[in-house]
Amino acid sequence: MGLKPEETIATYIATSLAVYTLGTNCFYGPVTPDPVEGCWVVPTGGPPPKRFIGETEQQKHYSFQIRTRSDKGDFDGALLNARNVSDTLHDAIHSGTFASYLDIVLLQSQPMFIGFDDYGRPQFSQNIEAHFKE
Repeated sequence: MGLKPEETIATYIATSLAVYTLGTNCFYGPVTPDPVEGCWVVPTGGPPPKRFIGETEQQKHYSFQIRTRSDKGDFDGALLNARNVSDTLHDAIHSGTFASYLDIVLLQSQPMFIGFDDYGRPQFSQNIEAHFKE
């Protein structure tokens, strides 16, 4: 099937929150120095796929870090964006948005401040696990 879970999650964030546009300030893949403000869905691994007895589909478990960053001096804006992303993913979990092919688990109750980047911009992260069926 070739699903890219990081692309699916980044697309959902970008279509759910007006502040983000996929490919402009919402990305999947490594965190880049530009743009100044943005959201990144960064794959961080996961265990090997499993196939259970009697099933033709294999279960794939992925882990991601959702990173948000705002302009230098805008700590409150960075925190607000991080909380909005977390709330959006939480809503998706409880609404069944991805129910047929994806199960998302938030690993923290709120985004974590992870410090300032080399340019003094505040950064937050939210770790998640995603379980896909292919």
